[in-house]
Parts: sequence; structure tokens; C-alpha cells
Amino acid sequence: MRSSLPIACLALLTACGPKVTSTDAPSLVGPEGPTPASSSAEEPTLETDATGTNGRDGGRFQWTDEFSSLELLDGLAGQELQRREDGRWETRARPSMGRGAVGRGGSVHVMAAPRSAASSEALEFEGMGELDGGSGGLAVGRSGGTVGGGSGSAIGFGGKAKGADVAMRRPTPQPTLKAGTTDDNANFDAWLTYVSEWGGRGDIDGWADRLDVTGRRYVQVLDAKGRPVPDARVSILDPTSERVVWAGRGYGDGRVPMYPKLKVPGRALDIAGDAPEGGWLVQAESPDGAVRTVRWDGRSNELDVTVDTGGLTRGAPVPVDVCFIIDTTGSMGDEIDRIKTTLLSVTDKLREDASQGVDLRYGAVLYRDIGDEYVTRRHAFTADIAGFDTALQTITARGGGDAPESLNQGIAVGVAGMEWREGAARVAFVIADAPPHMNYQEEVSYGRAAAAAAHRGIRIHTVAASGLNDRGSYAFRQIAQLTRGQFIYIEYGSAAASAADHGVRTPTASNNLDGILYGRIRAEIDGWGKDGTEKIALK
Repeated sequence: MRSSLPIACLALLTACGPKVTSTDAPSLVGPEGPTPASSSAEEPTLETDATGTNGRDGGRFQWTDEFSSLELLDGLAGQELQRREDGRWETRARPSMGRGAVGRGGSVHVMAAPRSAASSEALEFEGMGELDGGSGGLAVGRSGGTVGGGSGSAIGFGGKAKGADVAMRRPTPQPTLKAGTTDDNANFDAWLTYVSEWGGRGDIDGWADRLDVTGRRYVQVLDAKGRPVPDARVSILDPTSERVVWAGRGYGDGRVPMYPKLKVPGRALDIAGDAPEGGWLVQAESPDGAVRTVRWDGRSNELDVTVDTGGLTRGAPVPVDVCFIIDTTGSMGDEIDRIKTTLLSVTDKLREDASQGVDLRYGAVLYRDIGDEYVTRRHAFTADIAGFDTALQTITARGGGDAPESLNQGIAVGVAGMEWREGAARVAFVIADAPPHMNYQEEVSYGRAAAAAAHRGIRIHTVAASGLNDRGSYAFRQIAQLTRGQFIYIEYGSAAASAADHGVRTPTASNNLDGILYGRIRAEIDGWGKDGTEKIALK
């Protein structure tokens, strides 16, 4: 499916609310068999509001797209970006940048030739003047002036080096990529401790978004039989003004996360704060139009709202949209081929699932940085898995230069620039080895994009490749936690050492990377319209 964004619309991409395609008659679908719903450990104080009843005419459902809206200006760091079609890909890039260009000015990170097959050294040179990309290797001089691409590969060491900031690890050859994973929502108290310890560090403070997720709560929407209703919409209102103070779409288990103290970076939205006297008004609407309005005093961690809907059509295919958001800068060169092999393995496993009735679509967003061949490159969602595999095989790693990359742009395009379907499980994987640039004009920060994803019911799993520094680990874990995803990291050395490298002290699981990615997609399918034996909010 082609994006609805016209190529000629270069000034502004505005996504007000979930960017989805819909059908004339929305239907809920799910796997075979009923699943009894779990009950909250702490029963909330519920009271049917006078303005609503439990039924299909349960009052006027109030909704705002403010919380999920996302703007992506076609300008970045004072540079104009233009769109062009490149086969199956839509590219955003500076008009003057040709293939292989690296950029000019500022600082550049240069990888020195490795001293051994298992190690290398990363140095940052500041004030080097101009850096021109060429078709050959890279030669770095000892002083200022112009540094051009040449056919050699020698590197002269000079200038100011900051190797400690961006030390890179080279993967030890192994047959498959091994990875660990952790769920910061399942270990929420430990997550808050990590945020407190790392968020105030001098090397992170000011280089990452401040996302206050304390006081997290969930609203779960259930059908008449007590089963979760996926993709339901939930609005939380101030009863005095009837202003919507929170809004979101549910994930596959019917849950909408609520962060009453979260201030979205770059958006002047009032936050919900503490529940007012008499409680919030909570409205839930199923995809087929059933509405229920109740009061919630906000004292419990979770609220269950039952709507008068028939729920899922059992046995119908589960629709799943999967988007891969991939850093394709030069530092990913060591791993890009192995990551492509991993993704092809995942699509191969899911091909069989699709043949058995899973309604699967794939899409991708590649990103690099200002001055590279492109800032972002988008592949629209497609059900043609074989064709998508062919597109994956064309991915190469080039460019980059400095340590941070345009991760913010990659996530923003993944959230706002893809045609996510209504009534589908929506899941994205960010695969990268560098933190985001947090110093660009016209930027959409990762925190803002992740908040929009959470309100749209898009789950983002982040995958840390080799060399991801502490700033990157912090940002990646924030993105995953906010969107109910998992933080995944490729292991080098022992599993324990790899976890500690990213500040992970909570329980982890270890497996081949393709097994972990496939397992996360499979969990969306198997968990669609189901509730676990232990509620996520109370784990």
C-alpha cells in the first residue's frame, strides 16, 4: 500500500491521530477460543456516570487526537529535505547530497584500523574543518583544512580525541547473533531506580528526554464476556470541564497505559496529574462502536471497563503490521549483513504463519544523518513478504560520521509516516548502535515520537547493536518502556556483562536474535484479545 503522503508536499507532514487505513465495517478478529479475563488485585471505585450507560448508545464519546499527533517538518538542522521515489522506497534527503556524501564541518568520528580482529579504537576529531565524501577510503590528516575521500585507508592521529565517549566493540565471529532482552514494565520499580540513577548523570543529562512515568496506571477494556478488547479507544476526562486529559488506543490485551505526570517533549499539553475530587470520567469505545462511561477515583493501578460488544470474531486472521526501523550508517557495517540475515530468518518463519491465516504486513524505515545519501528512507507496508525480502537485501551501511545519528527522524517517520491499520497489532523494531542527535533544529525528539506511538497503540522494541553508548542505552530503554516494548541487546562476551553494559540489573532472557524478534511478533499474534495470568501492571 502506498503512503497517502504526496511527494509534492515537502513543507509539512502532519499526522493528527493514528495514521491508519480503515474499512467500512470495522471488525474485531482474534485467535481461536475464549480466554477468561483476569481481575485487578485492587478493585477500583466505579460508578456509572449520569451522562452514559453501558451499551451501544453509552453517551457521547469524547476524543482528541492531540496526544497522538506528530509533525515532521521537511527541514532539519537548518537544511531543506526533499522527497523522491527510489523504487519501493521513499527517500528524504538534502537536495545537494549525492550518493556516498558524508557532509561538511563540525566534528567527525573516525574508526581507526583495528589492531586485531576482535578490537578497534574510536576517536573523535573536533574542529577538523571540512569533510568531503568520496568513493574510496578515508584519509584523516593531523590538522585543520579539508579532509577528502581517497583511495587509501591510512589514518593520521591528531586533533582532540574523545575515544572514551564512543568506544566501539567489534563482534566476535559467531554463527548467529546472540541477544538478551528485558522488560522494564514488568520490573517497573527497578526501572524507576535506573531512571533516577542514570538520568541525572552529567554525560546523559541534557542529551536525553526527561520522561516522567511515575504513577503509571492502566485502563483495560473488556467485552461482555470479560475478554480483552484490542484496539479500543480510551479517553480520560476532567469531570468539571470535560476536558480530555489523556487518550489512547489499547494494545492486544485491551490495555491503555496512562502516565499522569508525563509531559511530552515539544508539545504544550496539560498533563492529567492527580485525580480530581470525585475522580476522572473514563470513557471506552470498542472498535465496533460500543461505549461505556464510568468514574475512577485513580487510587488503583488498573481500571477494568466493560463495554457491551460481542468482542473478537474467533478464528479470523489476526492482522499484524511490523515495521523495522534500522540505522544504516557506516558504524553498522560490521553487523548490517548479519542483521539482514536475522530479519530474513524472521520473515521466513512468519511466512509459514501467514500461510496459516495470519494477516501480516511488513514495512521499513532506514535512517542515516544530515549530509548522508539520505536522512530517512521509507518502505510502505506490504503483504508481499518475498518482495520485502528482496528490498531488505539491498540495504547497505554507509555514511554517518559523528557518533549520534538521526534516530529521532527514523522513529518519527516510523510512527507518523507509515499507514498503520486500524484493528491490527502494530509493532516496530528499532535496530541501531548510536544515540540520537538532540541538537538539531526542527527536530522531533524520540520522547515525543514514542509518546505518540503509545497513544496510537504502537509497540516499539529497541535493539542495541555493538557500540551503543550509555546515552543510547538510556534513550532506547525509555522508548521501549513507554510503548510497552522490550529492550533487546546483542550480546558480546558473557550475557551478564552485556546486560550490565546497558545498565540492566533485572531478569533477562537470552536467545538467538532472530528467535527473540520472531517471539515478539508471535506474542502479538498469540496474545491478541487475551490476558495473561498475571496483569502487566502488577508484575
